[in-house]
Amino acid sequence: MDIFYAPYQLKPARPLNSQVSSNQPRAGMLLKIQKEKWVGYSDLHPWSELGDVPLEDHIKSFLQKDPSFLSRVAMAQAGRDGDARKENKSLVTAEPLLKNNLLVSDLDQLTKIQLGINKKLGFEVIKVKAGQDLEKELFYCKRILETG
Repeated sequence: MDIFYAPYQLKPARPLNSQVSSNQPRAGMLLKIQKEKWVGYSDLHPWSELGDVPLEDHIKSFLQKDPSFLSRVAMAQAGRDGDARKENKSLVTAEPLLKNNLLVSDLDQLTKIQLGINKKLGFEVIKVKAGQDLEKELFYCKRILETG
């Protein structure tokens, strides 16, 4: 079995949640596990703020052939992906178990036109990230509810 990885960084446009108050780049890596005539992919993106060890520790664990817990989970997901690919099956079911929600972290940017476009794209639920200015956020949420 061969394990390949490609580190990456994503920079959030704004803080992601109350635990992650910074919009600094976030490190992760894509995994590719290859066996004879079999390949599977997954993603490993630790959240140090929520107790995960940093990405560098996961990379070291691969190199030392003693994968960390989160690395083993990512490897298992790559294995699941590889098994499905080998059988030419999709891991995505025809009927989604969960509906996508529209994540809104800046209510100032949400307009009635954008709501309509997102509704046409299949978003039926709006998830609002709040806590920076509750009075203002509540005002916008009420306005959204009133205008539909």
